[in-house]
Amino acid sequence: AEYMGTVVPLDGGAPQRIFLPNIRAPAIGNTRKGEADKPLAFEAKEFVRRNAVGKKANVEIEFTREIRPRAGEDEEVKEAQAAQPARTLTFATVIVNERNLGEMVVEAGFATVNVPRADEDFTQHLKALTDAQERARLQRLDFILVVLQSQRHVGRTTHCQQHKQRRRNSSIS
Repeated sequence: AEYMGTVVPLDGGAPQRIFLPNIRAPAIGNTRKGEADKPLAFEAKEFVRRNAVGKKANVEIEFTREIRPRAGEDEEVKEAQAAQPARTLTFATVIVNERNLGEMVVEAGFATVNVPRADEDFTQHLKALTDAQERARLQRLDFILVVLQSQRHVGRTTHCQQHKQRRRNSSIS
């Protein structure tokens, strides 16, 4: 299905939330759960807001995916989660000013292309997304992704680092 309309923020709750297919961007944290924003999440959100909100857009629904709540370890938690209905996520390509919004986000370096497994649905614009990712890499905009990847390892030592430290400690004694 295709829709034409103006992109609006979801403050009122009436518009349907959609997700850009086959891209992975840093996540905004959940204050109710005490989760902080991932690095550059705010900047990625602002990029989308500046390039989409208030502008005429063509929205092409590509596929939906049903998401079930994760199973907890505690029996009471499992029962409570089993009672929750599955959420349906809608994935759509958004064309603003004759440009694919997902492609613009990837090309700006704020997201990576999530290549689907053989059994997963994927966008018909997957080739354009991977091309945008390559353009970002060639323009050195992938530094944003390097920052994101380095943030995952802050405060953690790798197995190799632990092994080197043990060797140093054993040679000192």
